[in-house]
Amino acid sequence: MNKRLILASAVLLFAGCGGGGSTSTTPQPTVQTSASESVSYATTTSTLALPALPNAPSGSVTLAAATSATTGTLTFETTLPAGVSAASSKLRAPASIGGTNLQTLGYVAFIASAPVSFSTTFGFSFTFATVPTGSTYIAFYDFNQSANGWNIVSGPGVASGNTITFAPQPLTPPTTFVPGDTYFYALVESSKPITATTTASYAGTKSVNYTYGYAFGYPSPAPNATAPPATLNYTVATAVSVGQTPFPGTAPSGSAPVDEHVSETDSQSLSASTFTTDEWATVGSTTGSDTLSVLGLVQQEPTSATVPVDQIIYGTPQLIDEYPETNGASWTNVPTATETYSFDSGADTGTRATASDGTYTDTETLLQGAGGQAVLTENSDGSGSIVGPYALVSSVTMSAPANGMITETVSFNAYAQNNLGYPPSQTLEDPVWWTTPAPPVFYMETDGVSTNQPLPSGCPTAYGTTATQVQRAVTVLDTVVGDLETTTLDSYDVGGIPVCLVSNDVLNYAYDQQGNSPALILFGQLGLEVVTTSETLSLQAGATSALPASNRRSSTSVTPGAGVSAAMTLAALENHELTAFHKARVVQEHAFLKNLHTFAAANAKIVLGGHQ
Repeated sequence: MNKRLILASAVLLFAGCGGGGSTSTTPQPTVQTSASESVSYATTTSTLALPALPNAPSGSVTLAAATSATTGTLTFETTLPAGVSAASSKLRAPASIGGTNLQTLGYVAFIASAPVSFSTTFGFSFTFATVPTGSTYIAFYDFNQSANGWNIVSGPGVASGNTITFAPQPLTPPTTFVPGDTYFYALVESSKPITATTTASYAGTKSVNYTYGYAFGYPSPAPNATAPPATLNYTVATAVSVGQTPFPGTAPSGSAPVDEHVSETDSQSLSASTFTTDEWATVGSTTGSDTLSVLGLVQQEPTSATVPVDQIIYGTPQLIDEYPETNGASWTNVPTATETYSFDSGADTGTRATASDGTYTDTETLLQGAGGQAVLTENSDGSGSIVGPYALVSSVTMSAPANGMITETVSFNAYAQNNLGYPPSQTLEDPVWWTTPAPPVFYMETDGVSTNQPLPSGCPTAYGTTATQVQRAVTVLDTVVGDLETTTLDSYDVGGIPVCLVSNDVLNYAYDQQGNSPALILFGQLGLEVVTTSETLSLQAGATSALPASNRRSSTSVTPGAGVSAAMTLAALENHELTAFHKARVVQEHAFLKNLHTFAAANAKIVLGGHQ
């Protein structure tokens, strides 16, 4: 065995293979030590250099933020103790990484001194004298749950020169390590090289327009504040390729999720930003048709401090298309999902559980070390709440509609009452601002197929003037944050390949929550702020020869690693766009929570604003 290294620490754990949670008295192995290091876990991230070992690469570990400060021991080794099978021979999911001749480059044993939980994985970076030629992955083994075997939990590593990096990822749910157990990690190399064959390239334009239902400056903003730009315009370049990352959730039995990787760069005259989506799609067969579904996705924006990572695992696979694409075919989806995201370069984190009707519970950790948790709850009758702690505000509630009215209540904590003279609460009554019936409809989706539709302006004509239109229309109501969002995604397919994607998203706010003074929250009606995003993407020239015959088998053939099929391209593009719109709403929500959380006593002139 090549004994070049040794790897690392607490990484992403699949359901059923992670965490320990057990205090079994199973005799623990005697660790054969090459080099050991004590580790102190804090509530913020930190970077630790790995100890130098003969014939091993240099490296570092970025320790994930722990739920509490504690310690542990990392033991780097080139051989495993008795009773632990080799990762390369007992890997439970070798098909998920492909290739043959799996080789283990090294191991690490981790022992915790006290129970410790992590909501994100650790990050790793290794520099080799000669970089491995195959793809590298991290496998995990829990000694107290040996029946689960070794499981791939991260990878492939990203190579740059002689350095291979494994980026941190969110953990859903957070993972707990317990004392009395030994957790092993292995750096595994597959003979399959790292590939990302681009099979579809798109280019187009995007515009984001902001309008306001009141003159900016009321309520008065901070001194010297200026109105935001009315419209932002971007040039967009998007590429779809086959990804290599295993699905981070539990796939339905019999499914074969394929990772479709989307990279988008939005450019203006003086700046550019890039964000990516890894999305796991699967094709199933029913009598006379094939169905395309999405199981989950991870969207990342490394250059962003707002939401650098957003992971969504659907409780019910999302149906995207049916083949053959038959005129009049229709379907819908429910939004059941578990979502995790991070803010402010990972300092703040959030977890949202969405029910099948669109109601949700969202828990966000604000300003770790100085704050606490904020919990948003959307109820099926339209009522909801945001519960602190905050600097002055303890909660904000919205009542269920009654006689066409809703009551918003801001409650103040003991400090605000005892030291600043605030009342226990302030209330404001407003007309119901949404138009859906009682009880409210929080999520509505209608999808369908229309054949022989003319291509809209901005779409390429190299593939003809008509196409099959696959439309996905989604409406989301949030009575807690106070917004209504409508999204329409129109894909125009020729021979099963989307040659043009036209998207439109309207995010309409009834509450202005920007922390302006004197009003902390301006309650009102829809139209206080409207953000409209429009985008058109066109398949680039040179792809004509890639158009398959129109029969469903050629347009939905899925061979992992062989390229993105036409069906997968459609799923990848649509959900990439849909998640980007969703992230903008999440960013606004988090900004509102921070305003509540950090509202200082020096500015304590809280007044609830009424509608205009």
